[in-house]
Amino acid sequence: MAMTAPTVMFDDTVPGVDLVGEPGAGEAEATLLSTRALTVMASVHRRFLDRRSTLLRNRRLAPVTTPQADERWTTEAAQNHDLRRGPDFCFAEGATWSGRLDGQAMLASADGGTGTMLARVRGWDRTENSVLIDGRAVSGAVFDTIVALQHQARAFENGEQPFALCLPDIRNTAEAQSWAALLNLAQDRVGIPRGNVPVVLSIETDEAVRNTSSILNEFRTNGVGVCVADGGGLDEVAVKEIASDHGVRWIGAIPSSIA
Repeated sequence: MAMTAPTVMFDDTVPGVDLVGEPGAGEAEATLLSTRALTVMASVHRRFLDRRSTLLRNRRLAPVTTPQADERWTTEAAQNHDLRRGPDFCFAEGATWSGRLDGQAMLASADGGTGTMLARVRGWDRTENSVLIDGRAVSGAVFDTIVALQHQARAFENGEQPFALCLPDIRNTAEAQSWAALLNLAQDRVGIPRGNVPVVLSIETDEAVRNTSSILNEFRTNGVGVCVADGGGLDEVAVKEIASDHGVRWIGAIPSSIA
């Protein structure tokens, strides 16, 4: 059975940006990937291109595509805090282009009336192969963050919290600084005052446990929570104590984002 080729759309209004999507996703793409969103995405992608390459080189990693669907995103936070389950772009909703668009649509319609939605975005090592900028796939971190914030800019500007972003697998100060810089630039470009977007930092490796204090220091202006990856044998007690020392909300254990 012959496979259907992906559609390629060239948007002349955003130089250097090409969309390589799946058949049937055109309406969702048009709604979520506005000219404004793609323009902001392209500028942020270009700003962080070299920095991302350095981060991946330091980890000795190559960019990876999103793994197959995995329904592990069940979070203790949804049960014990004023957070509710949102899309997981690392696994479940992130496995297909249509799933990622559905997840973004979920965030675009969130109003916070029944609790802040917790959405896990992809890390620097993940790529969004459906969006090419200057011929290169944009990072999942940039794509997920920009699209999500673009459509809720007014709500965050007004002090509302429709969702919180769970930032996956931050291991050291340099990676925390890169995430903080991405959030600051993204907020600047879409018109959100810095610090208005709450984040949950995911501690998923022993290296991250050792660096928890310095990681938390990079997010002092944001409403911050911290969680650890479950089942990994990490020193949860140590992370919880450090979070308390920093006045940071303890979220609990969530499934690891590491494929």
